[in-house]
Amino acid sequence: MDWNTDRAETYVARQTIVGPQCQIVGYELLFRDRWENACPDVPLHEANTDLVSRTQLSLELEKLVGANLAFINFPQHSLLNKFPTFFEPERIIVEIMETVEPNDDLVKVCTELKDQGYRLALDDFDFNKKWQRMSHLVDIIKVDISTIDSKLLARKVETLVRGSKSLIAERIETSEQFHHCKDIGFDYFQGYHFARPEILEQEKLASNNFAMLQLLADQP
Repeated sequence: MDWNTDRAETYVARQTIVGPQCQIVGYELLFRDRWENACPDVPLHEANTDLVSRTQLSLELEKLVGANLAFINFPQHSLLNKFPTFFEPERIIVEIMETVEPNDDLVKVCTELKDQGYRLALDDFDFNKKWQRMSHLVDIIKVDISTIDSKLLARKVETLVRGSKSLIAERIETSEQFHHCKDIGFDYFQGYHFARPEILEQEKLASNNFAMLQLLADQP
């Protein structure tokens, strides 16, 4: 695995998540490996490990999101290695990526995270029944509205057993989409209509901290 430890600088992008009055409620943090606003061509668990190490051990989360929540994607590898615990539970939302397999090991880890006070979100939720076994653990459901017809989206939202769960509409690009999602029951919103991802540049983490996280990431 090439961590490119000679780099002097690191990059993290953030994108706003807003409430119904367009007030900022949090930022999704996105890994970037260069001063280009696009996803890097690296494996998901490596990208996430790099982001976690930079934000928790080198960067001050306060500088990235202020007093707002940080929404961070965690693929299966990072979840099973309990990478979310590098953050204080009140500061982050643990986003479970759509590529994750909700098996027994994952459910066990997520249960432990919930018991420790972490809030969990399903990212790019596809309404697949496989997620039912996670429903009692999830606080937030994020839906990519660009993949669903607007009328079908309204019907699918009606099928969700909400309880205390919040819904976030992703990929909102127009005012019409924003108002439609608000009308059919979404609580929070994210997309180019509000803001494009903003690149933040910071100094790199200390090499000893980096090596520690690399060791954790390499564990089976």
